Amino acid sequence: MPREPSVYIKLVDPMFLTSFVNDGIIHFGSTAEYRKIEETMGNSWIGDKQDGLLTVPTKHLSEFKSVITYAGKSYSVPVTGGLSMSMGMDAFCFTHIEISELLNPNKRTKLIKDLNNSLLSDPDFPKKVVYFKDFSIFKKRLMRCLEIAGYESAIGNVIYDKEPYERAVWIMKHLPGSGLGSTFWINFVKAKKFSIERETRIIINHRALFRNFENVKIGSICSITNCYDSLADFIKDFYETNC
Repeated sequence: MPREPSVYIKLVDPMFLTSFVNDGIIHFGSTAEYRKIEETMGNSWIGDKQDGLLTVPTKHLSEFKSVITYAGKSYSVPVTGGLSMSMGMDAFCFTHIEISELLNPNKRTKLIKDLNNSLLSDPDFPKKVVYFKDFSIFKKRLMRCLEIAGYESAIGNVIYDKEPYERAVWIMKHLPGSGLGSTFWINFVKAKKFSIERETRIIINHRALFRNFENVKIGSICSITNCYDSLADFIKDFYETNC
């Protein structure tokens, strides 16, 4: 069954709205940065302490072991807990919304509730709404700039699962990698609770150690975007324009 057509929005901190729209400065935050937002600021929606991590559930720990060598002999030590592997990269995150969610009253109510209870729930993280009138142009320009700058990149909708470890491992085994390697798929898998965010990501490789972000400049995107003060303003304008 074909996927329903979607539109794309970016929720932007008002402080960076002008640089994003007028100059086309695209911020790629590291998954370590998103983990820190929850760990240090308590925001568990914009932040996610598991972002970019492959955390092994207790029931799978028996599949792993550590080997210690002492006096020429090797000893196998079972892993008892706390096993997480970081596969973090840098991500530009935005939101995909099915058109029916904007036009159907019941779906529209759920959309507003979902985003207000997640990405828009923290007053310490105020957001403006940027609507991509022509997402294909934005995507083409950004991906081309990334290619020229020498980044490896991948784009896709985040996959939400109640068993994110199992899903990530299955994907790494069955889907081909790119220049980023098959482990980059981990950055597209999140816990089921985050499904209300409807997230799409563009992932790039780190260019330097100990960097928390990368900025890429693609030039003004004023002509292919509309800006709104709130989600309600965007939805109202979209509905009136398309009905």
